[in-house]
Amino acid sequence: MYGTYNNSTNSEEEAKLQKMIFSLAPNYPNPFNPSSNISFTLAQAERVELTVYNQLGMPVQELLQEYRNAGTHTILFDPANLPSGLYFYQLKTSNGKLTRSMSLIK
Repeated sequence: MYGTYNNSTNSEEEAKLQKMIFSLAPNYPNPFNPSSNISFTLAQAERVELTVYNQLGMPVQELLQEYRNAGTHTILFDPANLPSGLYFYQLKTSNGKLTRSMSLIK
């Protein structure tokens, strides 16, 4: 045997690489009412999409769909007329997508 393949190490390396490319922070505050901040960091300038989904996976609010420079960005999420419940927010870039959950309490 000339070598072994360790899948868990490879997954850990991929996770570290993805964190260097972009990251999505937990929203603050959470749970929240009336609004919450969503922050993300980009290692390079690129087009990003930030969308909020309900529990059924249906988009309920498009927060961002534009080109952003490298660095940390914070977006204010104002749920307006959405009911209390669990929601998901997803950041999409050319390198992949990250999703987190948040709770709205009215």
